[in-house]
Amino acid sequence: MTENRRKVVVTGIGILTPWGRGINLFWENLLAGKPVFREVSVNTTPLPSKLGGEISEFNYEKSNPLFERGNKFCKLSTIAGEDAVKDAKLSPSKQDFSKIGIIGGTALGHPTIKQYGDMINPIKSQYIYSHVAVGLICVRNKVKGPTFTICSGEASGSYAVGWGLEFIRSGRCNIVIAGASDVLSRTAYLHYASLEELSPIVEAEEKCVPFDKERNGLILSEAAAYLILEEVEHAKARGANIYGEIAGYGSSHDTDSSLGGIDPTGKDLELAMEYALQDSLLDKIDIDAIYAAANGSKKLDAAEATSIKNLFRNRLKDVSVSSIKSIAGESLSAGGILNIIAALFTINQDIIIPIVGFEKADQGLDLNYVSNSPRRAEIKKVMCNSVSYGGNNVSLIVRGI
Repeated sequence: MTENRRKVVVTGIGILTPWGRGINLFWENLLAGKPVFREVSVNTTPLPSKLGGEISEFNYEKSNPLFERGNKFCKLSTIAGEDAVKDAKLSPSKQDFSKIGIIGGTALGHPTIKQYGDMINPIKSQYIYSHVAVGLICVRNKVKGPTFTICSGEASGSYAVGWGLEFIRSGRCNIVIAGASDVLSRTAYLHYASLEELSPIVEAEEKCVPFDKERNGLILSEAAAYLILEEVEHAKARGANIYGEIAGYGSSHDTDSSLGGIDPTGKDLELAMEYALQDSLLDKIDIDAIYAAANGSKKLDAAEATSIKNLFRNRLKDVSVSSIKSIAGESLSAGGILNIIAALFTINQDIIIPIVGFEKADQGLDLNYVSNSPRRAEIKKVMCNSVSYGGNNVSLIVRGI
């Protein structure tokens, strides 16, 4: 690795959350500490969990049959991808489409099929593929470069950004549209309940408070978020607005975790963070803040806190640690993208989003948590973590320009 390799920056953002459509709504609600949670329309019986972050209203192009036939997952993904392209002010007439790629991520895709009698509707059936969302973005933007979908659980969106980074560094692409999307479903609620991860784990208040000693599980949420990743000189040449740089990427797998489980030692997540630091040509001393994967899980939060403690050791008091999931919820594959967007705004505004409701940490895992109120600090480099149940870990480093 050398300092003169191709740098990759973010020049466009498209996002839909239960708060609405657009980056300003997302950031304003994070700053206000206004959780997205309310009772969902999904049938969660017989679970005690009734809350979630649900996107109930969104506008889409009804005149386009590709859009109109698609399911909610496809529509949200395509809107987020389109909004990212518009935000980056990409002019189709001036692009080499063979040098543009699209990488999408999803944990569950669209996990339900509407049946008609004994037959699946032959037109709508094509939309059950997880790759259709990326395909729609590709068709609508005439993209001819590498295009694929990553299905690696909750870390899928972060993997998409990491692979996009590598495609641009290698010279295969100048631009990569990278992001992820997941929607709520009965399948999702039953899945996380079976893992004993869904709040409330025991009979108690349904809440999401990452890293807190009294945490009792996660709350699911919907989101779709896409980024325009672009080689920095290409971006400058067309006068693009630059939000920040994706400086490093690291990934690993927990070989000691069970299927659907979390390795309690956190050693492999620590390895992903180390790889991200090496890839970014930075050191631990350079990291100012961490947006964690922690989501209120007894197991995940403790494992991540342990990995942070072991990696940063004597720098723990200098590194602010937070999780936006007390406000935005566990949005599965999109969660890693939401962390990156939060990190970009944190760097540009020197404000760290807090963990709402946090009171006390686990014994021995008392990191420098940002709790209850936004923290003002000079922030130049942020680490963003993603963890999939079953073993996938991704760490990305975001820095200002």
